[in-house]
Amino acid sequence: MFRKSAFEARSAFTLVEVLVVVAIIGILLALVLPAVQMAREASRRTQCLSNLHQIALGAQQYYDAYDGQFFLHHPFDADVLALAGASESFAEIYWEDKIMPWIGGAPEANEELARAGIVTGSAAIYRCPGDLSEQQPYIDGSGVTDGIAQRTSYLMNSLLSHKTRRYGRWTWMRFLNEVGTSQFVCFSERDADAFTPPADGDPRQDDYDIWLGTSTIQPWIAYRRHARLANYLYLDGHAVTRDWDAAVVDMYPDKVVLTVDSSYPQ
Repeated sequence: MFRKSAFEARSAFTLVEVLVVVAIIGILLALVLPAVQMAREASRRTQCLSNLHQIALGAQQYYDAYDGQFFLHHPFDADVLALAGASESFAEIYWEDKIMPWIGGAPEANEELARAGIVTGSAAIYRCPGDLSEQQPYIDGSGVTDGIAQRTSYLMNSLLSHKTRRYGRWTWMRFLNEVGTSQFVCFSERDADAFTPPADGDPRQDDYDIWLGTSTIQPWIAYRRHARLANYLYLDGHAVTRDWDAAVVDMYPDKVVLTVDSSYPQ
């Protein structure tokens, strides 16, 4: 008489065997997933650094084209509170538009496109892959489109484009001679949460005023975006990943970090 083998007699796994297999798969996933996440984060961080390098090239070529001068945002001391009202008479100026001719080509270097809420293809370098905010046309209180909300993942250090009583007016040569372009952080990563309701910041904000002090500007900066670190761009064109404490000192030309609003009353 024909007898079935032990293998043929068992046509199914026992519950214990299934649980063992599930446990093994769980352990393998626990080992693999962190490595995958780290690889993805490394890729996002690298792409972000590449974006900053491109922004640096655009800024440097702007300096070259305008004889070492960056655009002047407002023609008055921006750190004087009594003059704040005067800023209402000046249209906002966005660095993204100013350097676009050197990173995106002539067809897309049109400030009117941005004011109409239109995002161009070349503007992709203004966005870090780790920034989950959504770009969209900015609609003002009267229902008119006036720019792009969450356009960029980066904030420009306002010292490039603002005249102040505390620090004066800065040119490329002044940075080079007094600070060293390799010692000055000119762009930092932007935290969109600081400019998204219920926060009352302007979602078009693309710069930060160091004289307002770190109590104000630190929440604007995504200083923990890349595994508790962030990318920072220096004026000479090199970009680095570092922690807040190491980077913030280089945002100030005299290396004196202001922690509270140090604007002058008048």
